[in-house]
Amino acid sequence: MGEVRVDVDIPWGPEAPTAARKALRAVLSGWGLADRDWLDNAELVVSELVSNALTHGDGCHGVTVEHHHGQVIISVADGSEIAPTRAAHLGGLGMRMVVQLSARWGVDRLFHGGKRVWVQLPPCPPSVRQREGPVRHRPTGRRSTTDSITS
Repeated sequence: MGEVRVDVDIPWGPEAPTAARKALRAVLSGWGLADRDWLDNAELVVSELVSNALTHGDGCHGVTVEHHHGQVIISVADGSEIAPTRAAHLGGLGMRMVVQLSARWGVDRLFHGGKRVWVQLPPCPPSVRQREGPVRHRPTGRRSTTDSITS
């Protein structure tokens, strides 16, 4: 897969982290990224970023998911100029968890104000089906029911 970008619309309010998790899983699964543990970690990351935007960042202004030649980047924009840091969140596990689950992360200032916090996820391991290759059906010597249908 080359380069793909999806802007995810999520509702404002307390249901935003849940909506972001569901939307993210749908997008990533649609791209063929199927490792269950990896998807769970991606959901934790987006949930934390959206929660931080709602709690500390003047609301979540947008969620973007990008796929660049095997690299997945999740970003969440909000209206605050204050960048998250691990030191500022020592009482909670939020950003420490995000850092542990990411290959790298950062903050970009937005031209119109606010910021975008982005996380590059580690590569998704191939699913069992991808590792084993395509499923090949061997002839069994029995006729299938579709063989007897004539048009």
